[in-house]
Amino acid sequence: MRYIIDFLIKKEVLTITYGTQNELYNSLKRTFNCNIGTYPSIFGYAINETKDSDYSRITNELETMLTDYFKVL
Repeated sequence: MRYIIDFLIKKEVLTITYGTQNELYNSLKRTFNCNIGTYPSIFGYAINETKDSDYSRITNELETMLTDYFKVL
C-alpha cells in the first residue's frame, strides 16, 4: 500500500496531508475489508527509492499500467 500511495502522490493524482492520513487508512481498511498493514507501515517511514528494489519494481509496474491505460484512451 505504501508504495502505491507514494507513487500516486508523486504523479499528483493523490494529495495527502497529515490530517487526512488517518482518514485514508481507515477508508482503505473498510474498502478492502482485510488486514492492509498497520498505520505506521503505510505512513510511518520514508521510502529509500534508490535502495528499495521492491519500490522500484512496483513503481515500474504502475508506470507501465498507466502508460498502457492512456494508450487505450
